[in-house]
Order: sequence, then structure tokens, then C-alpha cells
Amino acid sequence: MMLYTIMPMELVLANHQEVLSLQEVQLDGVLMLVEQSERGTRKIARLVSTDPQVYLDPRFTPGTLVPSG
Repeated sequence: MMLYTIMPMELVLANHQEVLSLQEVQLDGVLMLVEQSERGTRKIARLVSTDPQVYLDPRFTPGTLVPSG
């Protein structure tokens, strides 16, 4: 993303807090990064694979909840 502005970066990004604690998890042989919520559920944030078929599998859609454990 490109942002052209005359405002100082400290003001532009003052409220921008993106602190995600992502964990690497392997599920059904697919490596992925998941977000852990406060309630103990895990949500797929990103897939880490070179196989295009993995990205087409609806089970691994980002945002899908995965079992913990």
C-alpha cells in the first residue's frame, strides 16, 4: 500500500495497532498460520503451501475455525 500525505507518519499511524499472535499449525498435512482467540478457538489467517490445490480446498479458507489441540 502506498500512502502519499503531508502529515507526519506518527499521526497517520497513531491508531494503527496490528499485533497478531500467529501460530504455525499443521492440519491434514497443510501448514498454516492461525490466530488464537481469547475463547480458545483458532482461526486460519494464512496458508503456507506451494500446492495450488490446497488454496482451492474450502476446508482451508482463511477465517475458518480449526480445532484446537
